[in-house]
Amino acid sequence: MISKSLSTSRRFAHLNTEAGDLAEFSQTLFTLLVVHADDFGRLSGDTFTIKHLVFPTSPRTLEHFDTALGALVRVGLIKRYSVNGNDYLEIERWDDHQTGLHKRTKSRVPEPQFPEIPGNSGNFQNFPAQLNRTKLNLTEVVMNKEHSLLAGSAGKPPAPTREFLSWFQGEYKKRRSGATYFVKWPAHSAIVKKLLTTFPEDRLKKHAVLLLTTNEEWTEGTDRGIEVLSGKINWLEERLSAWESKQKGRQSV
Repeated sequence: MISKSLSTSRRFAHLNTEAGDLAEFSQTLFTLLVVHADDFGRLSGDTFTIKHLVFPTSPRTLEHFDTALGALVRVGLIKRYSVNGNDYLEIERWDDHQTGLHKRTKSRVPEPQFPEIPGNSGNFQNFPAQLNRTKLNLTEVVMNKEHSLLAGSAGKPPAPTREFLSWFQGEYKKRRSGATYFVKWPAHSAIVKKLLTTFPEDRLKKHAVLLLTTNEEWTEGTDRGIEVLSGKINWLEERLSAWESKQKGRQSV
């Protein structure tokens, strides 16, 4: 079921800025994902399968589909995850807009193995207060294990990407009401490494602080995480440059 509230959804509208020229395609793709999802809002999530299952008549390329799916993740309409090497997709806030859910039995698509704390990257669902603490502890163990593997041997200085991500975790907790940011070390390290080829670390940190503190309308429904930092880096750089220019103008008076 596609709820009428989709017409006025801010997350749906955010695709106009997040997906660029693919905005309307991304919106169409989302509605088709909804009608193809199972009773739990899940379906296979690899780009090839989505294209040929959900929208086989589209002339769009796999790259277009992948870009559109990335935009849907960033605005908080879907989440993508992997279980045992297979890719899956889940519609965010699925239960809020469906009826007859008491009749469903069990999804053939596995659920995300580790639920993420609200505010974490790629996840915009409002989890109930009584989260299963055992699963959360397991998430923390996996996160710490990944961090240890990436940290290298003791005594070596941290790589710029790891140093930035550790710093980002601290800033996120400090500026987002004490929320814990779940770093996906391999994926996020690759994103930060790419950003650092364009921006020095100190400037990228300024971008991150701006992202974590701005109240722009487009931030609603996002987690202000690493993916959003990358996707909005040009906007952040423009705003930061404008602020710096204004500061210089005041100093010269």
